Amino acid sequence: MSTGFDLDRIKLLRTGAAVLLSRMPAWQARFVVEGHHYRARFEWPGVVTVADDNTGDVVARSLSGRPTEADAETLARPRILGRP
Repeated sequence: MSTGFDLDRIKLLRTGAAVLLSRMPAWQARFVVEGHHYRARFEWPGVVTVADDNTGDVVARSLSGRPTEADAETLARPRILGRP
């Protein structure tokens, strides 16, 4: 597990979950972190997915029923230069 990189993805996941919860009953919301635009979505069964709003690439996904905890695939993804 790398140090700073994983924290960036977890930050995105936590921010996305917080934005979604603050806008209930919304199932998707857009937000900006460090100048980059993202879209957070609630997906069945209780998964929060955060994607790059411009490309649609998924950058973080939560465990089912745990919106602020990243899944193993999210933590294993390679870093994209200049982006979390």
